[in-house]
Amino acid sequence: MDVLSISELTGLSATLKTWYTLFLASLVVLGTACDLHRYLDSHNRNDASFGVAIGVISTITAAFWIFVHYDFFPQVEEGGWLELSTSFFLILLWVVSVAIMTQDEGIAATVTGTQLGQVRSNLFSENNCTVYVVAFIDNKDQSVEIIDCDLFPRQIPGSNLYFAAWICFLASVNITFRWKAAQAIQFAHAQQKRAQDRVNQIEANSDDEADDVLDDV
Repeated sequence: MDVLSISELTGLSATLKTWYTLFLASLVVLGTACDLHRYLDSHNRNDASFGVAIGVISTITAAFWIFVHYDFFPQVEEGGWLELSTSFFLILLWVVSVAIMTQDEGIAATVTGTQLGQVRSNLFSENNCTVYVVAFIDNKDQSVEIIDCDLFPRQIPGSNLYFAAWICFLASVNITFRWKAAQAIQFAHAQQKRAQDRVNQIEANSDDEADDVLDDV
């Protein structure tokens, strides 16, 4: 029994490997965003929820096109205009996603996470907390200031979401370029086939004319 290698399984078309890359990176985005959604305070979960939604959309889309390339959906043509339109949609989707998630204090702004650490989680309540800052000089209270917790940098744990989001964006762009390259190759093959057909037709006509001459003789 022949066993197909990974290269053979993913090399059926020009874009299939990149769809696999997008699928795996999207799974990382989805899993990390779900973990961050659980970790963050309720009033800091908006972009984590956004990351979960984007991860779901991108994962499902990539999985769909992987199945298309394996002919699970024969009514959908691989390498057609629908695949190109999908890649444009994903590029737009990930441009917005990268802009939101990697902004200052975003959930994917850093790889190592913020340095506020456990101090905030130990001192602050989950919602609507305040911090009392007291300045001491010579063991005497000099001033008291009340600071809202929202003014503090948001505590974000380190994760690989930054790299995964960028990989998804670059994979979406790569799908578009590979689609264009595949179309160029198909066009070249079609032109070559037409030229070969014309040569075959000319040779066939020449043979027919030679047979006619021999018949006349």
